[in-house]
Amino acid sequence: MTWLVFAAAFALYALGASPALGWYDSPEFVAAAASLGVPHSPGHPLPVALGAAATLVPIGDLALRVNLASAVASAAAAALWAAGGRTMLTRLAPELPAHVRAALAASAALVLAASYAAWAQAVRAEVYGATAALVAAALAAVLAWDAERTPRWLVAAGLAFGLALTTHHLIAVVALVPAAAFVLVRAERPRPGLAAATAVAGVIGLAALLYLPVRSATGPELDWGAPHSADHFAWTLSGAVFADNAGGGHASPPAVDAAQSIAAVGEAASLPLVLCAALGAVLLLAGRRQRGLALFLLALVLFGAGARALFGFDPDTPDDHGYLLPAAFAVALLAVAGAALAAVRAGPRAREVALALAAAGFVLAGVRAAEGRPHAAHDHASDDLARAELEGLPPRALLVASYYQTEFRLLAMRAVEATRPDVTVLARGLLTLPGAREAAEARHPDLTSLIDAPLAADAPTPIAELGRAAARRPVVVELDPDLDDDAQPHLLSLGRFALFRPGAPGDGERDRAESDELAHARPLWSRLLAGAGAERGAVARTLLWLDFARLDHYCRLGRRAGASDALRRAWELFPGDVMLEEVARRCHLTLPR
Repeated sequence: MTWLVFAAAFALYALGASPALGWYDSPEFVAAAASLGVPHSPGHPLPVALGAAATLVPIGDLALRVNLASAVASAAAAALWAAGGRTMLTRLAPELPAHVRAALAASAALVLAASYAAWAQAVRAEVYGATAALVAAALAAVLAWDAERTPRWLVAAGLAFGLALTTHHLIAVVALVPAAAFVLVRAERPRPGLAAATAVAGVIGLAALLYLPVRSATGPELDWGAPHSADHFAWTLSGAVFADNAGGGHASPPAVDAAQSIAAVGEAASLPLVLCAALGAVLLLAGRRQRGLALFLLALVLFGAGARALFGFDPDTPDDHGYLLPAAFAVALLAVAGAALAAVRAGPRAREVALALAAAGFVLAGVRAAEGRPHAAHDHASDDLARAELEGLPPRALLVASYYQTEFRLLAMRAVEATRPDVTVLARGLLTLPGAREAAEARHPDLTSLIDAPLAADAPTPIAELGRAAARRPVVVELDPDLDDDAQPHLLSLGRFALFRPGAPGDGERDRAESDELAHARPLWSRLLAGAGAERGAVARTLLWLDFARLDHYCRLGRRAGASDALRRAWELFPGDVMLEEVARRCHLTLPR
C-alpha cells in the first residue's frame, strides 16, 4: 500500500510539474542543481544533490528534471505519511486487520498529498518536499519505536532528523523538540548506549553539510556565503541573513499570522480530516495510556503553525505552506487514530466501518486531485521573462541586478542554457554576502574597482565607477526603488532595465526611450500573463514589482507620462494596492478608475 501511495502521488505531481525555471527561490535551486552550486542558507545539500542527480536523467529540459526531483521527494513524503499512520495503528487498533489499517493510513496520506500545501512544493524546484519526507521518516521511525520498542528505529530517527536539519533546520527543529520529549517520556528506563547511537546517527546525517565547504572551495558562480572558511560556514548555517524576519518585518499582526497559519494547516489536512482529528484527540486524551501520543501530535501541530507564524504568514506564498507540512501530517495522524478508534467501538462491524471511512478518504483525495490547482505543466512564463531579460541586452553588456528573483532567474538561465555568455552579471544583493566580493573580483578582475566601490545593495550607487565601466562597454542597471536619487538621472529606462549614462540623457532621448518602452514592454507583459496558468499569481506579483520599480524611477525624474503608464499597468494587476496608492500620492498622480 505504501508503494501504491508513492506511485499515485508521483503520477499526480509529475503530470503537473513545471517545465520552466519557476518563481521565488525555484530558479536558484535549478541553478544550484545544474551547476552544483551553494544556494541560500543553510545550503540545502540534499535537495541540490537530488536535483543534480535528476539532471542526468534524459527526460525533457534540465529545469523539468530538477522539478521532477521535487516530485520524487514529495511522493516519498506521501508514502512515509502512509507508513507512519499504519505503524501508529498497529498499537492503537490491533483489532483491525493489517490491510484495513493500511487502507486508513493510505487514504489520509493521499488526502494530504493532494492538498495545495503539498502539491505546490512538488511541481517546482524547492526544499520543502525533501524536508517533509525526512521529517516524516523521522516521525514514522519514532512511532515504530513506540509500537515495537526496537532500538534500531530510534537510530533511524536520529539519522533522518540529522539529514532533515541539513535540509531545513527550522522545520526539523520544530519537529525534533516534541519528538525528543515524547521519546524521553515513553522510555521505560534510561539507555545511554541507545542515546549515544541515536546521537551518532544524527551526526552522520549532519555530515551532508560537508558538501558546502568542499564545493565552495572550487569557486562556483552560485556560492551563497562562501562557506569554505569556518566563519563563513557558521554564517551560512545560522541563517543570520533571515534573522530580521523573526518577530517583525511582516505586515499583519502576530495574532492574524497565527490564525492564518493554523487555518492553513487545517486546509492542508481538509475539513473531514480535521473533524476526525478532533475526535482522535478526544479519544486519545481520554485513555491514560495513549495520552502521551495525543499530546505529542498536538504539540507537532502547534509548534509547526507557531513557528511559521513567528516569521509571518502570507497565504499567497507557496513557501509558507511548505513549512506547515509536518503539522498537517500530525493532523492526519490524529485523524487516522480517530477513524480507527471510532471503528473499533463499532464492535463486530469494526472492519466494515473502517473500510468505509478509508473509502471516503480515497474519494476525498480523488476530488482534491481533480481540482488540479498547482498544475503547472504548461507554464513557461518564467523562462520567457528570463530569455527576454538576457537576450535584449546589448553585446558585452555589464548588467547590475538588484531584485533577488531577477538574480536567481539570470543565474538559472545561464546555468541551464548558457544564455548570453558575453554578458557579465553583478548582483548587488548577492555582493553583500560574505566572500562574494572576493569571488566576483577573482572572476572579473577588470571590474575590481567597481566591486570595491562598493557595488552593493546596502551602499550608495558608485556613479563614477559605473561611468568608467560604461566607457568600455554598455552598462545596464536594473530599476529598483532602493537605488539612490543621485543614480536616477543617469538611467535611461529600457523597460525591464535602464541604460547607464555617465551624463544625464536629454528630454528628447527620454521621450524616444519611453515610446520604445511602451512598444516593446507592453506586448511582453501581455504575453507573460496570457501564457501563465497555475503560476499566474506569481507572474502577476513579479510584473507588479517591475512596474512599481518603473513607477518609482519615473516619479523621481518627474516624468509623469511614464509614471502614469507604469501606475496604470500595475493597478490593472492589483487594484487597491497600498504601496501603489502611496507612490501615486507622493508623485501627485491620479489613480486609475
